[in-house]
Amino acid sequence: MDALETGRRKTESIAETEGREKIDSIRKGLQEVMMKYGSVFRNEEGLKKGMDEIRSLRDRHKDIEIANKGKQFNYELTEAIELGHQLNIAEGILLGALHRRESRGAHFREDFPTRADQSYLKHTLIFQTPKGPEVKYKPVRLLDSNRKQGSTKSHSPVVC
Repeated sequence: MDALETGRRKTESIAETEGREKIDSIRKGLQEVMMKYGSVFRNEEGLKKGMDEIRSLRDRHKDIEIANKGKQFNYELTEAIELGHQLNIAEGILLGALHRRESRGAHFREDFPTRADQSYLKHTLIFQTPKGPEVKYKPVRLLDSNRKQGSTKSHSPVVC
């Protein structure tokens, strides 16, 4: 089955749901979870609680109510689909933060207050797998922002 067919089936499945959950209630729950556990100041306990709450919201999302059954310009359906994506993104943010045992930039771990370049000077990537999200890493390539072509002098690095 190709990606287009998979997307069509997912959309139809959401559109045909006769659930009880309201989109707005789940979205507000998502906002609260991310403000409470996914803001700048984080710790392991809060990140784990946040991930549990996101998973609970995802379960509620499976029972979402779509009152508008129209097939054209159905903003309610669009909002439901987007909310599912937002739940995936939120889980990825919290999972990536949980695996990054350091503080860096706008990510401050109260339980790991310093930078750890030797372990975490790398990009965090999250992949959706049949078993759930999987964390992988990609090396950071450092460039010298002040080096002129042909120069051998070393200056401040820039992360790409």
